[in-house]
Amino acid sequence: MTEILSPAPLKIAADAFAGSLVQSRQGWFDLVQPCLAKEAKGERRLIRLGQHVWPIWIKDDGQATGVANCYTDIFLPIELPQPEAQLPSGNFSVLQLEACPGDQAFEDLVSDLSNSGYLTEKYHHFGNWALKNNQNFTPYWDQRSSRLRNTVKRAQAKLMNQNAHFVHFTKAQDIAAAQLAYAMVAQAGWQPAEPYPEFIPALINWCLGNQCGHVVAIKLGDRVIAAQIWLTGGGRATLFKLTYDPTFSALSPGSVLTHAALQSLFETPCEVEIDFGRGDDAYKKEWMDHRQQRWGVLACDLKTSKGMKAAALQVLPSRLKRLVVSNVV
Repeated sequence: MTEILSPAPLKIAADAFAGSLVQSRQGWFDLVQPCLAKEAKGERRLIRLGQHVWPIWIKDDGQATGVANCYTDIFLPIELPQPEAQLPSGNFSVLQLEACPGDQAFEDLVSDLSNSGYLTEKYHHFGNWALKNNQNFTPYWDQRSSRLRNTVKRAQAKLMNQNAHFVHFTKAQDIAAAQLAYAMVAQAGWQPAEPYPEFIPALINWCLGNQCGHVVAIKLGDRVIAAQIWLTGGGRATLFKLTYDPTFSALSPGSVLTHAALQSLFETPCEVEIDFGRGDDAYKKEWMDHRQQRWGVLACDLKTSKGMKAAALQVLPSRLKRLVVSNVV
């Protein structure tokens, strides 16, 4: 844990970004699985679809989803150490995968499901705002809106006048303190309660224990007024969760914290894609440069009653809507 007494950049080692993307690792799926099990009984299996292997949660009723939930920013196939391993093929009435980037692996998945006899429907799931830190921080910051730059400048001065300090949790010995710091401000925050309260503490434990994430915070005395969880790995840094104490909103601690975290990322010796996770929240456009679409796909086996029902309730209305719109245009 490192304390910084002024809004100077936090130092993040380049090796924090080594390896695969955080959300394509075994440990990540281990975190998500208990959440899925609370919703529906089932089992996690690896399913080969086309050229790729996907972690799937097959429910006891024969329907299936990806091993992903409301915390998943990106859902990807996994890389096996032995790509020729024999894996069971899919056998489900309905399969729904979400949070997928619109890359070739996703297109191959949809094509393979269609070729296997499933009725498939692609849809927009959520937006993801991102940027590349392939320039110095100064030109990046100069390109931000004057409103944002002035807000951060004024807030930095106010926080320094009140002796605010930054706290950076990066190591296994910081786990308990990081969990406490985030929980302290989250309980006072403006956001609704977590749908799975055990997930965030477990995530912090895993990230700091495996050097694939860190927690940053701003404190006034002993009181945490803003905190963020960042995931780091595979050449990407994701602002995964953030919260602040609304009592101190006039000090804009969240903006100051984001500024410091981004400055540190730009100063790492390797190029990193930075993104702000799930959703099209208005503030993300001020910090990031471009929007990436995350996709979902629903695949229905029309030979089953559940597949027919899903097609009638979810696929057919969507296709009728597109037909009406195209005819109007």
